[in-house]
Amino acid sequence: MCRFFRSFEHPTLVFTPLQRHELRNAFRISVFHREITAAECQRLLDAVEADAKTGVLVDLPAGGACGG
Repeated sequence: MCRFFRSFEHPTLVFTPLQRHELRNAFRISVFHREITAAECQRLLDAVEADAKTGVLVDLPAGGACGG
């Protein structure tokens, strides 16, 4: 598995739908607790989407890690 990741020219991080959901939820909860503003939350959400589009975050379908 490590050789697989080393084969990428640029660093990447595998990102499952569950992880995407949990991260987005954590940002929104931070707004609820007034730890960040709604504008900061939106910037973070946009940054995650930008990373997904540029290949920094690589989508892995649920069950994909185990071939299921």
